[in-house]
Amino acid sequence: MNQYNTLVKILDEIRLGSDPNSYLYRPELGKVTLVQARSRALIHFFLRSSFGLLNFNEVELLITDGIFDGGIDAYYLDKVTKKIYLIQSKFRDNAQNYTNTDIKNEELWKIDSERITSGEKKDLDGNKYNKKIYDFQRKLKSISNISQYHFEIVVIANLNEIQKKYIIKTFCPKKFTTEIFDYKRVNKELLFPYVGGNFFNEKELNLIINLPNQSSTSEVPIKYKVKTKNGICGVQMFFTPTEEIAKAMNKYKNSILKYNPRSYLGMQTNGVNKNIEDSILKINTNDFVLLNNGITILCTEVTFSNTTGKKNSGKISIINPQIINGGQTSFALSHIYQRLISGEIKSNPFKGKEVLLKIIEQKDNKKYEDITSAISLATNNQSVIESADLKSNDKSQTSLQQYIFDNYGLYYERKKGEFFNAIKSHYILKDNLISRVDFVRTAYASSFPDTIKITKNPKNITVKNLFSDSIFKILANKSDYKKFILSYFIYKELQKSKKLAKSSPTDKWYFKKYGYALRYGDIAVTMIVTNSLYSNTWNQNTIKSEVKNVLSEWKKYENKTFKKPSNNKYFKDEKNPIGYYKGDTIIQDLIDYFI
Repeated sequence: MNQYNTLVKILDEIRLGSDPNSYLYRPELGKVTLVQARSRALIHFFLRSSFGLLNFNEVELLITDGIFDGGIDAYYLDKVTKKIYLIQSKFRDNAQNYTNTDIKNEELWKIDSERITSGEKKDLDGNKYNKKIYDFQRKLKSISNISQYHFEIVVIANLNEIQKKYIIKTFCPKKFTTEIFDYKRVNKELLFPYVGGNFFNEKELNLIINLPNQSSTSEVPIKYKVKTKNGICGVQMFFTPTEEIAKAMNKYKNSILKYNPRSYLGMQTNGVNKNIEDSILKINTNDFVLLNNGITILCTEVTFSNTTGKKNSGKISIINPQIINGGQTSFALSHIYQRLISGEIKSNPFKGKEVLLKIIEQKDNKKYEDITSAISLATNNQSVIESADLKSNDKSQTSLQQYIFDNYGLYYERKKGEFFNAIKSHYILKDNLISRVDFVRTAYASSFPDTIKITKNPKNITVKNLFSDSIFKILANKSDYKKFILSYFIYKELQKSKKLAKSSPTDKWYFKKYGYALRYGDIAVTMIVTNSLYSNTWNQNTIKSEVKNVLSEWKKYENKTFKKPSNNKYFKDEKNPIGYYKGDTIIQDLIDYFI
């Protein structure tokens, strides 16, 4: 199971980030098992993935797991949402148990949240709670507005229906709500965002800005309201220090670019970055604010204050921020910042340089989501954007990406560079990635022999046209997802054969056995095998078998088809097999021979 293996790799990286002498995370020291070490690392992973808590030592202070912990393995106080999380977690030692084994009843019975949050020092058996639980109780006492907080019990484990009813009946009528993270939810809401670099979901972004050197701040910010089809949106504009944007982007990366057509690392090869960097590095004055189009952030709430305790300084607080335009600018600034903190750049190049920040506020969460895609597509014109990038946030793309991960544990790369860090960190292999170009091409090919849908030769469609509305719309049909993935698997199987055939010392391209099938006809073979297998139950073995069957028939197909009058333009005077396989007669030829 790919998801479990990826999770284990992440947990091992987390536990090995501990002190080399920390026996709780290093089974080689002889005091804990590997499963126990990974179980504790799972708590780190939950807090890291859910709340962006990256500092190992800080998280360790929140973990209460141990003897007399009252059934609470960790806690977290969220001052922004005013929630207090009490966490019970269980990790399993193999992929099968990870998906199939439920938590033991006694683990649920142990959760002593009512007594602990009420200030009791002992459990019902008279045992004193451990020091970490006492620390948690002291923190609760220090919250002056504790009545405004809400308690939530989080169980990271699989629960059966009876256990779910028990936990709801036991806790919900009181002051607690419950959240259950079974393996499916861990995969979907924690693991997948973490691998894609979208896990750092900090709800509040704070930026410090410079104010005009005057007594009145009436000019800051520029504010107005806009009536749109998605309701009234508030708009505020600030001239913001470039260093503040650089720090934010360097910290949040993909998590603040969810609605941007490009991922963080997908922006690194764009030539625009050089111009942006030069305008910071090579010009000492504030020309940047005039040369750059600015940055647009969408959020659910924005507030501004000039009472920071520092002269000519203000603070912007942005809730649920997303950069929907100006991602290229933000990336370039963060790249400069990385070079600065690494020591490559010696003096601060950001000093005195600002960028125009436009903040769009939509308080309604539903309307917030509706408006993001439209604004992102409309405003991303600072640099050339490929049609594939512009479609990267289409609902069909996000839905398809989630389907492929949930069902096959693979990663459909709808944005360039989306999973670069995951590969670099060895969480996933390159073979776990699905190219959007290959996938859309084979998805379109899977419509064969439906000539109403498949009006063009898939082999001859350019990348730009693959993502045109006329072809791309095929991905909107969720009922065809299983056929799409089958077609892609067939295509990948053919690429393996193609690699072997290309290097064959005795029969290059296996021409004697299969004709031009592997050299030029991989998409054509994909169409036939997909049509053959889709109505049956298939797996990797049946794919290999059927690919072999179709390939064994291919020379007969070519011998008959190449002689047809309709193909004289390819074979009458000279052989042009590549022209044929990219031509306009092949679809009907395949139907005539195979269907």
